[in-house]
This record gives sequence, C-alpha cells and structure tokens, in this order.
Amino acid sequence: YPCIVKSIITTQEGITSKQTNTAFDFYTGNVTEAVMNNSLGENYKTKSVPAYTKTQYSTMGSKFVNSTNKNMLGHRQSIVHIGAFPLFWGGRDNKNKPLIYQIDPSNKIILTIFHLREEDGPNIEFLKAHLAKIDLIHTSCQKTKTILLRYGLPEEKIKVIPLGVDLLVFKPAAMGQREK
Repeated sequence: YPCIVKSIITTQEGITSKQTNTAFDFYTGNVTEAVMNNSLGENYKTKSVPAYTKTQYSTMGSKFVNSTNKNMLGHRQSIVHIGAFPLFWGGRDNKNKPLIYQIDPSNKIILTIFHLREEDGPNIEFLKAHLAKIDLIHTSCQKTKTILLRYGLPEEKIKVIPLGVDLLVFKPAAMGQREK
C-alpha cells in the first residue's frame, strides 16, 4: 500500500506510548495488527480481522475485488470514495468492464491518488478513458497533480489537499535528535 503510518509516538500526562503498525489490509491499507508499548512497561497487541476474510462474511468485501460482493456501491445519492488508485484501474466485472460502471449514476465518485510512478502511465490512460465517471480526483501533493496534468487530465477535476499534522501534538525534533 503506497501511504501507510508505520508507528506513532504520543506523550500524555507524562506517559509515552508507541504504537507500531505491523500488518495492513492489502485492499484498504487499514491497520490489521498493531503493537502498543508504553513507558509503564505495558505491552499490548491488537488485531483487526476484515469481515470479508471470514468465510461467513466473504460477500462483504469490495466490489473491486469481486463484482458479486454486497456493499455500498448499491447506494444512491451518496459519495463513493475510491481510496486507492489500484482499486480504480484494477477492478473489473466478469465481462472485463470497469466496476465503476456498477456504481449508481446518482452518486458522486471521488478518487484519491497519493503517489504516481513512471510505470503508472497505462493506468493514467485508463483513468482518462473513464474520466466521465469521476467527479473529483484528490491528491495530497502538487507533484502528483503535475503528472496528471501532463497526461492531459483537466485541472478542474484535480484538487490538492495536503496531509496535515496537528502541531499541538506533533513537534519537530530538536536539532540534536534529528541527527540520530
């Protein structure tokens, strides 16, 4: 998955805790396993099991993985967020038609693209061919927007919304710590 948080360190009321994310869902990027350690010597491990990985709930997965799955793509008058570029270009139904065409036309579709690589050219061309289905393309950096514009995507469909950091919680490391 292209954009993941590997660990988080927090300090609250004099107790420092570190959460290390050790496993992720391939399709969504959600954390499925994490280890938490704190300055009191306590250690915890959490595990989240996506429902679609269990036999009895296998039809709950993404339609981008299996077009017969039951999920929110049947909703109307909603916003459908496709949170990863591979889900957009990789999903096909049994007739090899892109699954975005199964989303009800009353919905607004937002596609997030965090990073692009040179080898993504064919996928960007695929996006161009099906651009009429996409209402908005969100990216977190100007570089990705520039690449999309170079491929001829219309600027009015691309919005850069940078990833944010709460500076009351996260502070730059002191000069001596940066070198470690």
